[in-house]
Amino acid sequence: MEKETVLEIEFQPVFDKWAWRVIKNKLEPGFEFEYLKNSNANIIRVCFEFYVDENYLLSAFEKEKLEKLIKGINEKYGIKKRWRAEYGKIYYYMNEFFQTTWIRDNHNCYSNKKYEIGNHFKTEAEALEYAEYMKKCSLEWHEKRENNE
Repeated sequence: MEKETVLEIEFQPVFDKWAWRVIKNKLEPGFEFEYLKNSNANIIRVCFEFYVDENYLLSAFEKEKLEKLIKGINEKYGIKKRWRAEYGKIYYYMNEFFQTTWIRDNHNCYSNKKYEIGNHFKTEAEALEYAEYMKKCSLEWHEKRENNE
């Protein structure tokens, strides 16, 4: 499943170095990103404080290390993102009769609601699988209810 990034950094070349800045930080509160640089070593870590010295210039090697760290953070902490059809493109869904059909996503209240509740699929096969699952759940619910009376 595709993930939305939680941390993004922008780089700009400055002669033979790289200036950088955080342009997106959606890490959970209290879980921040920090890059420390001193004369003995460069330390990159995720920690509980946020401090960015805007004057850091990085070598190409340091830039590469920072990019790898950001990639790792986004792979581990990225927000899972469900697929959604682009505006005007087709998606499949299950109707009230547990039948699957397709419609164009116009990002209107109907398409938005189907997406919100998880009834929005890329393929007809996915929608059919969902319809079978929902039908099974519905029948099981009625069966349990009848057994409890």
